Amino acid sequence: MTNYEFGVKSESADKRLRLDADVFYMDWKDIQADFAVGQQVPGGGVSFITGIANASAARSYGFEAQATALVATGLTVGAGAGYDRAYYVRYPTPRRGWEPRET
Repeated sequence: MTNYEFGVKSESADKRLRLDADVFYMDWKDIQADFAVGQQVPGGGVSFITGIANASAARSYGFEAQATALVATGLTVGAGAGYDRAYYVRYPTPRRGWEPRET
C-alpha cells in the first residue's frame, strides 16, 4: 500500500478559532476482499455463498476538515466535513454458476 497525506493544524492568536484540514491518497495492490453471492432457490428463498477473493487493486482519495470556534465564554461551536472516494481499480468477479447443494 502507498499512502500520501498532507494536513494542517492551525489556531488563531487568541485561541478562539481552530482549523484542521488534510487531503489524502491511498493506492492498494494485491488486496483481498470479502464477497457474497446470492441465488434464488425453489420456494422463494435465497441461498448465499461467501468467501474471500483477490481484489487485485484499489484506490482512495479525499479530504477532511474540522473547525472549532469559541463564540462566547462557555460556548464552543464546531463543524466538520469529509469526502472519501474509494473504488476497486481491478476486481475479478466471483465465478458464476454456483448451485446450492441438495439436502
